[in-house]
Amino acid sequence: MSAPDSLYREDVSKSIFITGLIDDALARELTPKIIELRAARKDPITVYINSNGGSPVYGDSILSALKAPDADGNVTNLITVVTGYASSTAADLLIYGDYAIAYPEAFVHCHGARYYTHEEELTMERARTAGFSLWKLNEAIALHLYKHVIHRTIFIFLNLKPTFKAIREDPKHSAADDVECFTRALFVTSQISPDALRLMFKTLDHYKKIQEVSDYVWKRVKLKETDHLFLIHAKLLRVIINFHLKGNRKSSAHLPIADISEHLNLIKDYVAGEYTAFVNPLIERWGKFFLEGDEQSEYDKQTEDGKFAWLSHKTTRRIQPLLYFAFSLCRLLQEEENRLTATDAYWLGIVDEVMGSDLPCLRSLAENPPPTEK
Repeated sequence: MSAPDSLYREDVSKSIFITGLIDDALARELTPKIIELRAARKDPITVYINSNGGSPVYGDSILSALKAPDADGNVTNLITVVTGYASSTAADLLIYGDYAIAYPEAFVHCHGARYYTHEEELTMERARTAGFSLWKLNEAIALHLYKHVIHRTIFIFLNLKPTFKAIREDPKHSAADDVECFTRALFVTSQISPDALRLMFKTLDHYKKIQEVSDYVWKRVKLKETDHLFLIHAKLLRVIINFHLKGNRKSSAHLPIADISEHLNLIKDYVAGEYTAFVNPLIERWGKFFLEGDEQSEYDKQTEDGKFAWLSHKTTRRIQPLLYFAFSLCRLLQEEENRLTATDAYWLGIVDEVMGSDLPCLRSLAENPPPTEK
């Protein structure tokens, strides 16, 4: 067995503890300790969490202190560990870890941003402003969560991918794409709670909605490189209207304008949403695992300068649906109340490892690499 890898193991000798309310007092208490730990050596800092959460402002303050680069631009890796309960802002801090661990009996409680006010009067204007502010905050948090969740999701996806062939042998799932097979494999393989199942299938429903519209639109829309943005939107809108008219071409009197607007926004979000900014880095790290058949040998023949462009061309369409699925999941974590067990958190990409379990994890791969071929 290889030696333990410090990048994937908790270390109480270089750690901080986030307990109780995350507020100004906790941030003030932890900041000197964080600065001391960052200056000590380059090993990861372990963040133990047992907290009901608190203010996102002070959670961000603690995270900023932990992740601030040094004079040479180096950033300390974080190992986050939920020992008992991580809720709200504490759950976000757990997810933000470079390697996140859950103790087996721990719980993770994710929900959307809250808006507290002492105003006695609530007008329509104030309600609209508050709602928009909460939506923007939830979107920003979902995107930050996604940057960490997506790597864990891809790792789990690749571990479950060998089961997809058997799933498609069932006539009910013969036409399922990889993301649908992934969800089905999660359902069959994992032992997760009803809350996690609800969240997972709600994410799948959202994904299938965008895929249905997307498949229809991209088979019919004709875009040119010279098209201006307004013309692209006009062409997309025309095809989406036809999508809603199919099977009802005799009358357009009752066009679902709200649905048409939603689908146009979904298409724009899928193609050019903020989550797409991470497509290239993800392909650079994971793209080779999405190659099929003889493509690996073809990839090896490419020049060093041409490898990424070739890899991106081959794998973007294969990996992007999974990325959108993961981003949709992160958005849903910001809705309602999602109280998850440690096992739930693993299968949903919230943590990398459940301590003491036999679930596949990066630590196990790093410490027990497969034998190299001679």
